[in-house]
Amino acid sequence: MKTFRLFLAAFGSALLLLSCYGVSTQTTGRIAFAVSSQARSITAGSNLLRVSLVSAKSVGGSWLLQSLYTFPGGSGYAQGSVGSTLTLDNIPVGNWAVLVSAGTTDASGNFVTTDYNWPYSVVSVAPGVDNPVSVTLQPSPVTRTSLFGVDVDGVANLLGGVLVGNFTYYVIPSTSTQLYGINATSFGALPGGSIPTGVSVNSLSSGWVYNTSQQQQQALFINTSTGIYYYYTGAPSVLGDLAASNPIPVYQSGAFHDLSVTGAPVAIGIFYQNVDGFGGAYINSTPYTSSMWVNVNLLNQTGSQPISDLTLTDNSATSSTSYAYYASKLGAFQIDQSVVTAGSANQGNLGVAKFFTVPDGSTILSLNAIGTGTSPFYIGSTSGGWTATLSEASTPPVVSPTKVAATQGDAIVKIASVSIVGAANYVAFLSRYNLYILNTSTQNVKVYPFSAGLPGQITGLAWSSTGPTLYVAGRSGPTGTPGLVSISGSGLP
Repeated sequence: MKTFRLFLAAFGSALLLLSCYGVSTQTTGRIAFAVSSQARSITAGSNLLRVSLVSAKSVGGSWLLQSLYTFPGGSGYAQGSVGSTLTLDNIPVGNWAVLVSAGTTDASGNFVTTDYNWPYSVVSVAPGVDNPVSVTLQPSPVTRTSLFGVDVDGVANLLGGVLVGNFTYYVIPSTSTQLYGINATSFGALPGGSIPTGVSVNSLSSGWVYNTSQQQQQALFINTSTGIYYYYTGAPSVLGDLAASNPIPVYQSGAFHDLSVTGAPVAIGIFYQNVDGFGGAYINSTPYTSSMWVNVNLLNQTGSQPISDLTLTDNSATSSTSYAYYASKLGAFQIDQSVVTAGSANQGNLGVAKFFTVPDGSTILSLNAIGTGTSPFYIGSTSGGWTATLSEASTPPVVSPTKVAATQGDAIVKIASVSIVGAANYVAFLSRYNLYILNTSTQNVKVYPFSAGLPGQITGLAWSSTGPTLYVAGRSGPTGTPGLVSISGSGLP
């Protein structure tokens, strides 16, 4: 492996202060980094070095990352040049995970990570004590895209929709508020894909709508501060019909098309997550009206934002019932399409909710279904990531959760999976500081800390339908460059 080593020494930064009982009251130490050898194309003076510190807690023989250290000025890293000495003063005593990135800056001044350390080293900072630590860097598999260096509010993949093709769409919440799309051969701004001024984007998701010919159309759902906007290439413009009917903040959403209704046009069911709880709609024509929406307020029962994630199954191919799954402060639960069917609000059917848990009783934060009721199911909890099996008609509907060992103890906040016939299938589990990618065929897992070149504040994950390639979108944050990056090929386990 092409590597270079950094040697770390911690020194006392002030005189030892003693109380009348002889107990030290000094609470900070000093960490000094120096490059002693290097390889690859990393050269002294021309490449930059960034160092972040995250407080670490020992649990079961492993280090769990707790809180990012903020350097003077509010940055999440200290920066120097490869080949020079980088000194960190006034670091609080305690255990700190040392995450290092080496790289360069592009023409726009954005830091481009080329190498990172994994596994990260942990140093115990104590006053007056030297703590030499060896850090090994390896090449980063993270690749920047054409949107590197700008805030990106989400990424979503639309798989094989009519007139859409296998595009991955994403949006830039900048002054242009312009949607961009990418497929295997092209990248660029989408015709008419401009978000209205004053509307902020929360996330992107895949959905269904009726097009101008009253036919079902797969579409990009743009979840915003004023509802759900949508876009599809057959009528190239961002449309606000859904938002106009339901002008409330929507954090996430999804849709299924219902083939179980006979003697009528195939209907579309929509579920969403908002600030108060969750809701949905059942539509079979345009224009959409407010009477089609049902909104369930859970805020009074939780005191704060009640829902953290949702995922849907679409069982339309077998004319079976489709379901929505929610991660909530009241527990994770499944509801079926009857909550939004019958063309109007149908809250009386909330009694169909089925709750499910993970074996250790930890709080469920995130959920992911590949897309149908016969596929694997993935769970993120405060104690790690889980693989499970769906048995949708049973109680509970999610069975046999098994912990992904590499994620033990790490709270998983986002999940994205991909299933491609004849290819390896992958699941991405995202925590606050690490991205884990699981190969479900071999059970191999690769871990990518934020120092591998991930955006500073990750807003979305989406797999391409070919390759596959994982796209990671993000905004500016304390630890990394904003933009859209990808991991593919040799970067996957």
